[in-house]
Parts: sequence; C-alpha cells; structure tokens
Amino acid sequence: MVLCELRLHFGQPDLTRIRDLSECGIKVAARRALPPGTRVQVRMPGRQDWALARVIWNADGLAGLAFAQAMDLPCVSGAE
Repeated sequence: MVLCELRLHFGQPDLTRIRDLSECGIKVAARRALPPGTRVQVRMPGRQDWALARVIWNADGLAGLAFAQAMDLPCVSGAE
C-alpha cells in the first residue's frame, strides 16, 4: 500500500491511499467528498514539495485528480 498526503485549502493534510498513478494524474481512496473542480495539493512519498491538482471525478469512495504539471514518476517512492 502506497500513501500520499492530500490537503485542501492549505489545511491539515490527510494520508490517502494511492489506487493508481500516472505522470498526469492519480486515483485515490478519498475519505471525504472531493467535488469535481476542487483544487487540492498532493505530496507524494519521497518528495518534499506539494503538487497542485484538480479533482476530475469522485465516485464510490474514489477520486481522480489531474496534476497541474506532469509528475516525474521515478522521483516518487513506491511508484515502481
């Protein structure tokens, strides 16, 4: 299981399970409602910086996020 940190509006980050990951986006197991269009910040394992993303869809406890900039996957721990 690989976790990332997800935060809304510069609030407290939540640890969130990564279900799928690509250079352009991520599918996460969302513990709270993430309405489409919501802007979020994501910190991937092994990274210190926060990536900007936007919620594209949300259904059945999962959410699909699109990164504002493509992610360099080799720099993400656990992304092998």
